[in-house]
Amino acid sequence: MSDVVFERARVVDGTGAPWFRGSVVVRDGVVSAVSRESTPDVDASVTVDVDDRVLCPGFVDTHSHSDLMLFDSLLEPKVRQGITTEILGQDGFSMAPMYRDGGADEWQRQLRALDGDVNVDWTWGSVADYLDAVDAAGVPLNVGLLVGHGTVRFNVLGMADRDPTDAEFEEMAELVTEGLEDGALGFSTGLIYTPCTYANRAEVQRLAARLGPYGRPFVAHVRSEGRWLWDALDEFVDVGAEAGIPLHLSHCKVAGTQQQGKADRALALVEAARDRGVDLTVEQYPYTAASTMLSVVLPPWVHADGPDGTIEHLTDEQSRDRIHADVERWRIDGWENFGALTGWENLVVSNVESEANAAPGEEHRGDRRRTRRPGHGRSL
Repeated sequence: MSDVVFERARVVDGTGAPWFRGSVVVRDGVVSAVSRESTPDVDASVTVDVDDRVLCPGFVDTHSHSDLMLFDSLLEPKVRQGITTEILGQDGFSMAPMYRDGGADEWQRQLRALDGDVNVDWTWGSVADYLDAVDAAGVPLNVGLLVGHGTVRFNVLGMADRDPTDAEFEEMAELVTEGLEDGALGFSTGLIYTPCTYANRAEVQRLAARLGPYGRPFVAHVRSEGRWLWDALDEFVDVGAEAGIPLHLSHCKVAGTQQQGKADRALALVEAARDRGVDLTVEQYPYTAASTMLSVVLPPWVHADGPDGTIEHLTDEQSRDRIHADVERWRIDGWENFGALTGWENLVVSNVESEANAAPGEEHRGDRRRTRRPGHGRSL
């Protein structure tokens, strides 16, 4: 006897074929039959009349920052949208491995505007431990994890803006390999975000090369999607070509007025990479506004001493003058200068941490701080 039969459905089977009216049979939690008969002759414990609604495989959220929120909400909002799989550890930010003394609290504070300020019992160190914690929490979705470049760098160097020594680099690389051995699906970086942005190409290349024996992808938010876009894409493709590893580009787009009308050039670069044998896939979100942490409008050096150091710079008149000059005069080559790129008038603070920071007449709306940038940024 089958467990469930879904009758009278518009079936989308996930192969790319057109939908058809039919039914789906589930036995022992697994789809056992897909039929073009709307009411099949099947003996089932439960019969569900879909009433001509769409029945399809669950959606995969290929770029999610639910790494900590899943312990709070168990991802119920995603389930209600039909999402059954999430890929975490994006943009170089994974919650494991985490072995740095005091690192869990510091890392959570660093990323709380992105991953939420969740009261979670951080019991894990390794990727395997983190995945076990996810299972123990009863999360109803399938969850995959990428090892974050920023995470392994933070484990070894903290937020320091410097190159690793040979010994430190080897420690970082071993953390990547350990995560892959523990079941991570790949390795990610976010080269617009600290501490990833402190890494030179050689560091990225050597760490990404650890993927080679596993055949798993290097997933990247590249160094720039605006003024320095073409150099950033070339760097990314060359890393994949030299290491012989699959690549996945987060947020395939062009940003800022300087690049308007050049999407065809970006797509041509993707096709050229494939023509040279690089296994490259891309993703894109279909709207012109995006969301990220407000702190990204600050130059990279402002973040080098962690959140407390950032606050000190913001309260220091000399540092503020330096920040202003870096932004307005584009003094840092290769830095994704969001304020100047999109125009300050296009930045909207959509959420703040406290009542004190809320705009007059508005209420505090949770524990996340984000900005929305028309035509630029990342989807959350």
